[in-house]
Amino acid sequence: MFRELAEKMDENSLVDLTRELIRIPSFVSGIGQGSEKEIATFTAETLSAAGFETHLQEVTRDRPNVIGILRGEGGGHNLMLNSHLDTVEPYGMKIEPFSGIVKNGRIYGRGAADMKSALAAMIIAGKAIKESNVHLRGDLIISSCSDEEGRASGSEHLARTGLKVDMAIVGEPTELDLAVAQKGLTFIDIEVEGKATHGSQPEKGKNAILVMNEIINRLKSTYLTSLNKKEHNLLGKPTLNIGFIEGGYRPNVVADHCKISIDRRIIPGEDCQTIEKEINEVVRDFQIRDPDIKVKVNVLKWIKCLPSEISPNEMIVRSASENLEHVIGRKPRIIGAPYWTDAGSFINIMRIPVLVFGPGELEQAHSSSESIPIDILLAYTKTIFLTSLDICTREKTDPGRM
Repeated sequence: MFRELAEKMDENSLVDLTRELIRIPSFVSGIGQGSEKEIATFTAETLSAAGFETHLQEVTRDRPNVIGILRGEGGGHNLMLNSHLDTVEPYGMKIEPFSGIVKNGRIYGRGAADMKSALAAMIIAGKAIKESNVHLRGDLIISSCSDEEGRASGSEHLARTGLKVDMAIVGEPTELDLAVAQKGLTFIDIEVEGKATHGSQPEKGKNAILVMNEIINRLKSTYLTSLNKKEHNLLGKPTLNIGFIEGGYRPNVVADHCKISIDRRIIPGEDCQTIEKEINEVVRDFQIRDPDIKVKVNVLKWIKCLPSEISPNEMIVRSASENLEHVIGRKPRIIGAPYWTDAGSFINIMRIPVLVFGPGELEQAHSSSESIPIDILLAYTKTIFLTSLDICTREKTDPGRM
């Protein structure tokens, strides 16, 4: 019966809702600034109209989370379908970012792949479940978080509120593959303090930029070599990216300060404390050899952004795999996500199994012509529908039924 209902999924409603979400700007500005209030309000109203009990959860000013709950009768598993409300900036796009135009079987616009299409799919699937009058045992929860593209304050807030969830799906772009592991993330600042003097006598100063250049060379050689010796079977090697540098203030003054900021991707088995120790070892002898040089290292330590991994045998993975195979006619791949998602907050704080599974293509996320194929989005919606019914109609005493 469930599979017959899935085949009746309304493609037009799915496309229309995706386009409506794209038309609402919800982009961040750098790290930590944005406003998801308009799209959160729209999402909450749409969920409420679909029959969900809805809540707006204020995280910071004008940056709420949305929670919609379809209550079960009890005795079953509570499943959360999760997305995020924000997108990256639309700057430099080759298409109109908020048009939601449909062309050649694809929907275009900022957030089409990452990840307003997944949010639309979850709402359409949830609405179809409500209209089917199927008796759920567990709660079906649809949540959408603010600030995923920034500091993940939305998912951390949600994870710490005591929401009763047994397992979750996060709809980030995986091209319909099933990601059971993801890299963690930390940001590292290295600051060098030197000694300023007149640019005509550089030998009498301590040039912080030149010292930083040596540190960068050591990071690229010795430290990167040590990272390349580590590897995870699904996620590969940890990575290091120097994404920001600043130093000095004018050319005729020896620079007395220089700072770099690093993106360090973490694999299971690593943690922020170990990384801090490694970076301090890289810079230690620069401080020892010259007491006039000071080097400071700051590693951002956050539990939500640690790496995470679940077993491919988790109920949520097996259910999604079987239902997707029915929809698309092939078994999905089990993969690791090289990026970080809000799944990290839910796994590391809520301690629940979370599958990262979405319709978008990773190469489309943040791209200048971002889009989503409609046929893949429809297949995803059917799979989410079937998986939600499978999990939420199942008794907790019946872990084997698929």
